[in-house]
Amino acid sequence: MVSRSGVAMLGGAAALGLIAGYPRIPVRYVVLVIAGNTLSCAALALLMVARVMPLTGFGMEFTLAGAVVVAVYAGLEFLGLRRARTERTP
Repeated sequence: MVSRSGVAMLGGAAALGLIAGYPRIPVRYVVLVIAGNTLSCAALALLMVARVMPLTGFGMEFTLAGAVVVAVYAGLEFLGLRRARTERTP
């Protein structure tokens, strides 16, 4: 299970690297990144609540911290998208 999540993270990082190379990032890609981060945050929270894996106290704290960081990224990305849309609209 851990190796699959690592592969998914590497795939996500590669996708972000490709997207970052665009001179102007299409809105649909931004929405996909926000959705991916939101799902990742939910998955981390579910992993803790469902106790799919036995986590130590440190493991719970680390997973919770990861969920919070990803949620903050998703929130900032959403605010950036909203700001970009309002700046383009006269």
